[in-house]
Amino acid sequence: MVINMKKKIAVFANAWSEKNLSDALEGVKCVAKEEDFDLFVFVSHAAPGMSADEQREEKRIYDLPEMEDFDGLIVFSSTMNFQELVDKARDKAIAAGIPAISVGSKVNGMVSVELSNMDTMRELVEHLVVKHNVESAEFIAGPQDSGNSNGRVEAWKKVFTKHSLEIKEENIHYTDWSVRGAMAVARDIMSKYGDNLPDAIICANDNLAMATCTELTDAGIKIPEDVIVTGYDNTYDGQIFAPAICTVGQNDYEVGKTAMNLMMKMVRKEAVDDMVIQNKFLANQSCGCDNGKTDVLRLKECTNRFYDKIKAFEFSWSNSWVTNAALKSTKQDLIRENLEEYLARSTMFGNGTTYILEDEKAKLYFAEKRENVSESGYSDELDVITAVERHKCVPGDKISRRQLIPGYSKVEGDTKMYIFMPIHFSDDVFGYAVVEDWLIGISNGKIKIFVDNFNQTVEKIKQNIKLESLNEKLKDLYTKDSLTGLYNRFGFNSEGVQIFNECKDDGQRMVLMFVDINRMKLINDYYGHLQGDMAIKTVADVIRSSLPEGFIAIRFGGDEFLIVGRCENEELIKSVQRQITNKVKNTGKAMQYQFYLSVSVGYLHFKPEVDSDLDTFIKQADESMYEIKAYMHTSDKELKEFVEKCANSRENDIL
Repeated sequence: MVINMKKKIAVFANAWSEKNLSDALEGVKCVAKEEDFDLFVFVSHAAPGMSADEQREEKRIYDLPEMEDFDGLIVFSSTMNFQELVDKARDKAIAAGIPAISVGSKVNGMVSVELSNMDTMRELVEHLVVKHNVESAEFIAGPQDSGNSNGRVEAWKKVFTKHSLEIKEENIHYTDWSVRGAMAVARDIMSKYGDNLPDAIICANDNLAMATCTELTDAGIKIPEDVIVTGYDNTYDGQIFAPAICTVGQNDYEVGKTAMNLMMKMVRKEAVDDMVIQNKFLANQSCGCDNGKTDVLRLKECTNRFYDKIKAFEFSWSNSWVTNAALKSTKQDLIRENLEEYLARSTMFGNGTTYILEDEKAKLYFAEKRENVSESGYSDELDVITAVERHKCVPGDKISRRQLIPGYSKVEGDTKMYIFMPIHFSDDVFGYAVVEDWLIGISNGKIKIFVDNFNQTVEKIKQNIKLESLNEKLKDLYTKDSLTGLYNRFGFNSEGVQIFNECKDDGQRMVLMFVDINRMKLINDYYGHLQGDMAIKTVADVIRSSLPEGFIAIRFGGDEFLIVGRCENEELIKSVQRQITNKVKNTGKAMQYQFYLSVSVGYLHFKPEVDSDLDTFIKQADESMYEIKAYMHTSDKELKEFVEKCANSRENDIL
């Protein structure tokens, strides 16, 4: 049988599980390398304790991939925190016709790699009852809809029922898996029991157990002397904690290997069955036992403390440098250039491969059009903000969403693991970041630190853009003429004077060109100031459209305009002079104005000397214009006819 394979497997997980997840992904990668498959790992930190908007933006990363583009999907369902995410992933895999595996819990429609959750939990509770004479207990659980947490609760109930011990529903405390939630429950338990505490507080995972121990210890309660506390998951932090947590552990690496081996069989259309991997109960100090391993782990932790501190400083510096690189400019091209320059030489991530992609919806956010930003899913097109592959910048401005990674193609014999993380500013989408082989970032939680830092950086970029836009508006109000949009006298004092000084410093020739509307007073007096304003705006538009590159225009006075520019070629100046003169006449006729519209244009072409004064040159340019104006008044037949028309329209009118 010939099977067409894309050699890509998608993996969904929640990164809060840190060390457990990184170990499992190492196992997945081990098999992927043997089979020459690439891994696309999509992680978030979505948690029940977040606001609904933040949850939405974290969950969005799971909408990014199209399942048709992969050979299979592995979902670490026990870490996902939200069952709807698991169900949605399963449904997408089924619709795409690809195999799907659930790791950690049984999910209908998916092959499962389960852990002996209830069996080993029963072993832990049995140990408490038989070994430590526990007769009463409170249970700090996860969310009410968490299958894993509920399984651990049921295991406790079965053991207590077996030994005819009392079980009350009020002794079960549901949390959102957060440390804050566990601490609050611990305070409630202390308030409920006073000095007569229960024999044990059983927690659904190690983090809940450590949070509980911390709160109890702060209140002067000794563990396990006054109360036993237990956890689940056998985390590294739980084993070096004081007291080391009594827990249940699993071989996460083997779990990952098993899941990927099953996936490879399914990809090859081989029959597979669900699997259950046995966990291991680990008695420890928090229940009054000592497994003899704690001191070794703590000594190792002390040995690594200085190294980890230095690495933490380096990572903190790197995060600051990323922020500084991004904030050097508010222009997208420069933001990309600055980020790529830093990330190409950085050792912050894995092997130096980093991509940051901006969603089209983010542009709406930056443009203050928030109404469309929060729609589900990503845009069909994404802007490449950063593309660095193994310390080398790669070209690319835009990619389609289905590409996921700029220029990606499967390289035979080179297995890659890409980790995708959502980037958002609080409750609005920005895009996503991708790093290659950065499992240590998951293991030590730095992936969360980076994402949070970059989210804040994006928000700062947004604020800077708003501030720059506001400053530009204020600058326009201060330096631009409200009627014509040309620079006013204040604008001339900044922009025009700057050109003069630069030409003086560089020894370069420049031009001052005066434009004045002929017989402007007649237009105002006989046709009204609204028509006069129209004449001024028309001339301003002609001037703006006639300016060569490097020239600026100023409304210097009522109907008088000044053009300033660097220029060595006097023929260009004469061409601009003719163009403005002719175009003003032709525009006035084309617009069928009741009045005759024409201008006088004079100029001064010069090279400013070091000790020269700009006002002197302005006066000379103005005099040049008035020479032209005097000529126009006597030689322009249509202008003379316009003057006569005005004179005849009102007796005794003084011109």
